[in-house]
Amino acid sequence: MNVAHLYAPPSAPTATAVPIRPARAFTAGEVLGAAWRSYKRQGFALSASTVLGYALIFGFDWMSGAAGGVLAMAVSGEPLPLVAAVAVLPHVANLLVGSFVSVGLYRVYLAAARGEEVRASMLCSGGDALLSMTGASLLVLFATLVSMIALIVPGIVVSLALSNALWLVADRRASAVESLGLSFRTTRGLRLRLLGLGFASGLVLLLGLLALGVGVLVALPVIMLASAHAYLRMIGEDPSAIAAV
Repeated sequence: MNVAHLYAPPSAPTATAVPIRPARAFTAGEVLGAAWRSYKRQGFALSASTVLGYALIFGFDWMSGAAGGVLAMAVSGEPLPLVAAVAVLPHVANLLVGSFVSVGLYRVYLAAARGEEVRASMLCSGGDALLSMTGASLLVLFATLVSMIALIVPGIVVSLALSNALWLVADRRASAVESLGLSFRTTRGLRLRLLGLGFASGLVLLLGLLALGVGVLVALPVIMLASAHAYLRMIGEDPSAIAAV
């Protein structure tokens, strides 16, 4: 598949226009194995993209926090609406920048899972899905928190049911609301498998931390690739193009 076509302008088909095929079952071991094969093909590009992506997110968070502190001192004693606006502005900026970079990161992992070439420019491809990613992130967070307040188990179920929402925004350009419904649909019958993948991914991350912390540079991309492979199976894509190495 041509990468330029995959990340075409917003006029490309949306999630509602492109049918989602029946889901393909998977196991944690299967998708982690596929993730490792994908990583071996483009390991440096994937680790570099992950480091760069998170550096952009956390770096901007630090800078906006510092700038927010300076602005807060500058408007001290000013009318309350102005003080409130200055206090909220850094958080809004962080959310938007984080959403923009997250779309790019998701597209990096999807490209690798599909056997396509990973390019650094993909990290800057999130403009067409910025608002949808921002809205979907807030809706997923709100739904998960509300269900967690009710009971822990329903919170976990809702979290698993909505686990495809952000992938659908980045991949299919689904709207924020549309992504939630599609995620419930595509995860139906596979949520226990997703829970198993979550536990397995936690073990992979632990191994990365035990490897003097450096292993995280491999563990994080592999975990995200495993999620990408699971997502592709849940929307019915055939991952067999990724040949075993």
